[in-house]
Formats: sequence, structure tokens, C-alpha cells
Amino acid sequence: MAKIKIVRIIARLNIGGPAINASILSSSLDRELFQTKVIYGSLADGEGGLEHLMRAEGVDMELVPELGREISPVDDFKAFWKIFRILLREKPDIVHTHTAKAGTLGRMAAILAGSRVKIHTFHGNVFKHYFGRLKTAIFIFIERFLGLFTTKVVTVSARQKEELVKEFRIIPGPKCVVIPLGIDFSRLNTAQVRDGGLKKELGLQGAELLVGIMGRLVPIKNHRMFFEAASRIRQARPDIKAKYAVIGGGELEAELKNAVASLGLEKEVYFLGWREDLGNIYRGLDVVALTSLNEGTPLALIEAMAMGKAIIATDVGGVSDIVENGKTGILVAKGDVDAFSESLIRILSDKPLREKLGQAALAASKKFDKENLVKVMEKLYKECVN
Repeated sequence: MAKIKIVRIIARLNIGGPAINASILSSSLDRELFQTKVIYGSLADGEGGLEHLMRAEGVDMELVPELGREISPVDDFKAFWKIFRILLREKPDIVHTHTAKAGTLGRMAAILAGSRVKIHTFHGNVFKHYFGRLKTAIFIFIERFLGLFTTKVVTVSARQKEELVKEFRIIPGPKCVVIPLGIDFSRLNTAQVRDGGLKKELGLQGAELLVGIMGRLVPIKNHRMFFEAASRIRQARPDIKAKYAVIGGGELEAELKNAVASLGLEKEVYFLGWREDLGNIYRGLDVVALTSLNEGTPLALIEAMAMGKAIIATDVGGVSDIVENGKTGILVAKGDVDAFSESLIRILSDKPLREKLGQAALAASKKFDKENLVKVMEKLYKECVN
């Protein structure tokens, strides 16, 4: 029996949910049944990458440098043409695209190349809080057009499916399937993970609490709300000895450091950049925060749950599909600094509550094991080909 040949296309293998999802699928599918090739683009400045991890797993990869994050008519045309030629050469049974740029160029190339099965995963969407009204309308039109030629659209949460099917009318319901993210829990609990390592690194004392926020330093993540909450907590509750760790990098790093300085928080906030020792990072945090304006399914929250951490997050995108408000974390409305500050004070000042939330989160994280993701995706691939 011939293997099912898959070409997976993603704009860039930066540290984050989409790239980790693509990495797990590319390296963990049954290699007796599936053959995978990954086409990927260049990283943006300040981004950490996962390319080395995929190569270590023996994944067949091909770089298209022009396939990056930013929109560029010249580079985008070059990327489209290169992808088209690769698809003609590889003749895949399935073209599976991830992220908006790769989804557009990859599916257009697949249509022109005559690829029969075209699957696209929406890890989030760019229809809220990314662009102005006109540009957003153009992107919606493009996605609706591509949806006519797409075999299946995958969303990573039920909330996201509802947005694509009902709110934005991108794809009809029968074409859309929900497949939650999966993570490799083993990489978070390695022998090198040690309690207290991060706090010792930062020079924190035993009674000091550490709140962490993970992700790219870009506008959609709304880090300013995180810093504003830290400032309010210091003023309202000086008895709470809390520090704040920012894990990640990106275009707003210098601007956000200036914002921290303007709030007088230089001694409370640590910018750690991109880190590979995620187990040590999570183990050292008392609370994991998310302040985004829009999300698909944030991988950082699933990882925090798997490490038994208390969570506070804005209720956007697919967040409520993984975090149950009041049980496995605390959710507040996006942009609501008052509610975020008050809820974070409540978590920081109540150790039994932190432990209760963390234990419930750990139990709920089991459904996000990577084996579930791989099993469901293999079934979808077989159905589409047959």
C-alpha cells in the first residue's frame, strides 16, 4: 500500500502554537502510512525558531525564504511560484497549510497545481484587532474564496469554529472540523527541571511570588495591560510581594521596556527573551497570565495547565474552550484592567486558591496530549484521501 504523501506549509517555524502543532504532526504521524514534507519560511527579527527540533526528528524540510510574516507583493509572488513548483515536483496526496499567509499562498498554489485534497488549519484568525476595516474585509473575501476549494478547514477550538462558520461565514459547517491542539508533555518534565531554579536565577526570595506571561511581543498580545495591572497591584496591595516575568521576544520589546520604565517597574519586571527550558520556566512561576485581544487556542495556557499552574487570562477566542472560569483558571473580559488586577490580587493573596486552580488545571490538561491530536488527524487524512 502506497504511503499517503503530505506537503505541510507554514509561514515560519517560530516558537508558538502553530509551529509546535505542525512539528508534532510532521514528526509523529505513522511513518508506515504517511510521508511528510514541510515547506516553511523565514523567521521575523527577534523570533525564536523550532527548525532544529524538526530536523532532529528527521522531518523532510524545504526552506522558501520569501515565505515570511510580512506582506510583500514581490516576495509573496516568489514564494507562491516556488511553492507551486515544489507541489508539481512532489505530487502530494494532501496539501495541509497552517497560518494565514501560508494558507493563502499554499492553497492558491495547490489549486493551480491540481492537488486534490487541500486542508487548512486556522490556529487563530486575523479578523479581529489586527487590521483596519478595509483590510479585514479583503482578508475575509480571500478566505471565503479559498474556502470554495478547500477540502476541510480545521479549527483548534469550538469557539473558533463558531466564529468562522457563523460570524464571518468563511466556510460551511460540514467542511469545518474541530481538532484541539496537542502537546508533548514529556518535554516539560525532563530530568533537568528543578524546583526553584528560575527564582534562584532571578535572585528572588522565598516569599516572593512570580507571575509569568508568555508569547510574542506584538500588539495583539496586549502586554501593556499586564504591566498596568502590575502597577496597580503595587499601589493597592504593597503587602503582596510579586515579580513579573516576560518570556518571549518581538517587535515591541524596546517599546515595552520603555513602558515598564515609565511605570517605575524596572525592579519588578524581568524580560527573559525566548527560552528553551520551558519546564524550568513553568516550574518557577506561581501564576501564568494572558492578556491577548485575540487568540486561537493559546499553547502557553495548555502548557501551564500541564504543569499545574494557576491561570488568569482574557476571555478571547478559544481560551474558554480550555480554561473553565473559576475552576481551572480565572477569565476576565479583554482590556478590562480593573477586573484583571482584582482577580490577580485574589490569586496572589490566596495560596489555597492557587493550588486548587492548579490541581484542577493539571487534571484537565490530559485531553491535550499529543497522542490524541495525532490519532484524530491521521483519521481525517485517511477520510479525505479515500
